Parts: sequence; C-alpha cells; structure tokens
Amino acid sequence: MTGTTPSGPPVRRVRIDALPAVASVLADALHGGDLASWLVPDPARRAEIYPGYLGMLAEPLLTHGYVNMIGDDAVACWIHLDRRPPPEPDGYPARLRAVCGPDHPRFADLDAAIALNHPLDRPHTYLAFLAVRPAAQRRGLGSALLGATHAHLDQLGVPAYLEATGDRNRALYRRHGYTDYGAPFPVTRGGPLLYPMWRDPRT
Repeated sequence: MTGTTPSGPPVRRVRIDALPAVASVLADALHGGDLASWLVPDPARRAEIYPGYLGMLAEPLLTHGYVNMIGDDAVACWIHLDRRPPPEPDGYPARLRAVCGPDHPRFADLDAAIALNHPLDRPHTYLAFLAVRPAAQRRGLGSALLGATHAHLDQLGVPAYLEATGDRNRALYRRHGYTDYGAPFPVTRGGPLLYPMWRDPRT
C-alpha cells in the first residue's frame, strides 16, 4: 500500500523502526485535536504525555497492521480486523497508567467507549489514526493517504471503519466515501462525541 496517488505526493509504508517519527507526527497533529482539551486540559502537560502515549498506541499498528507516511508530515495507521478487537500494546494497562498519570481515567474511558462500540460482526480495515502536522495541513496529504489505501481496499473488496472526532474530519471522510455508521456515542457521560463511519469498497 505504497506508491503515489494520481498527481499526488509519494506515500511510503513504514515499519517499527519508524516509531519515533510516527509518534512525533501523531503528537504534533493531535495536540490541538477535538479530544485534546478533554483528555488533558493543560496544554503543557499534554505535550509531555502525547508522544509516549501515541507512540505506545502505534506499536501494534506498526507490528500487526500497516502504517503509511508522507515525508515526516503525515501518517495513517490501519489494521485489518476479522471479528477480533485491535491488539493492545504489550503491558498496556500498566504502561497507560505510567504514561498518563492522574489523567489516566479519561484515557481509559476513551478506550472503553471505542471498544464497546467497535463493530466486530464482519471483517474490515480499521483506520485508527489519520494525522497531519498543523504546518502541513490543507495540502491534500490526508486525502492522499486515504486514497492510497482505499484503492487497495477497493481491489480486495474490503470495507473500512473509523471513528471521526468532529465535523471537520467527518466532512473529509464523507468526501472519501464514508457514511455514518449508527449514532454518535459519547466517550463518557458529559464527554465528547465520537462519530462511527463506514466505507464500503467501490467496484
């Protein structure tokens, strides 16, 4: 799932040795994301937590899934699931507490909400993260990453699933063939909403 989309930038697949670069892009891109201020209200503390936290989540995606990058500015993390939940990082519960400290309960609530609502009744490819550094946004990098994998999934006849976090990325995913997959669900009572979305393969 590498290559270049038509008239687009080169997309390359990366492995576990790219973990620091992947974590850096994720932390930079998601620091101001829709969930950020709820997960860690203090921006300075968030900047300390996010690289370790997001790098930890990227480990099984780099090992068992596939992760594509454009330069060092954009990353998409996918994993194929066949009626099984996504794999956790090794030693995840203890590491999550260690990395997130007193903010741990909100991260655990996020995990629980995603796990409870993730469809496992049919095989699909799960987009766990799509992230573009703020300085590189609005250049079509996210669309290029989506297009590269969607072309492959369409050839295989495999659907895709994700959770959008807000109206802006919901609009992006709709442009790429995703539709709402049931009602949005809250991370926890009074917490932010996540919007499940599904894309059937195109023939």
